[in-house]
Amino acid sequence: MDAALSVAAERSGLTSAIAEDIRFAAPLFFNPADGAIVRTELDAASRRFTIRSRSATGRTWTTHATGRLVDAKCLPTKHHVPDASDMAEIDPADLYAALASNGMTYGPGFRRVTSLRANAKQAVATVDARSLDDTRHFVHPGVIDAALHTISPLIEQSVGRALGTIVPSGSTRCACSHPCPNGSRCSPPCTPRIRCAPTS
Repeated sequence: MDAALSVAAERSGLTSAIAEDIRFAAPLFFNPADGAIVRTELDAASRRFTIRSRSATGRTWTTHATGRLVDAKCLPTKHHVPDASDMAEIDPADLYAALASNGMTYGPGFRRVTSLRANAKQAVATVDARSLDDTRHFVHPGVIDAALHTISPLIEQSVGRALGTIVPSGSTRCACSHPCPNGSRCSPPCTPRIRCAPTS
């Protein structure tokens, strides 16, 4: 997602970015001893992008994601963050322990949910959006992933126990009016649409 949004912003010369019809085809794995080469390809005519990778010593490319860039400015939108005072408080440590029990273990760069409250239909979380390295990201992959982590209690209550571990397979649209602020509030409803707004 970050790669697509970064390409969109660089292509348009704007501080905002929009990507649509995003499909995740395969996870990105790499051996630290070998490394990986990641390539983002863009067809200028259709504005469709493909993200592929191969190991540094390999020749086979794996397609990880596809989608389409939108050449348009994304204007800031103020989203309503629901009152979370009556929602159940979930300790972020418990959240990540539950994710780990389902086979999804996250390192420090991806454990970014700092507070979380949820009920049967929605959740409200605070996400640490600070960059932990000197690499420039339009939206750090850890931040996007953390926004999705806030949905996990809702999935667990609805279909998680029946279907096991669930990961996103795509997104109809991702629009950012500016690079992500250091602190964000995330409020996902029971449908898979994430809304993020600055905490200040």
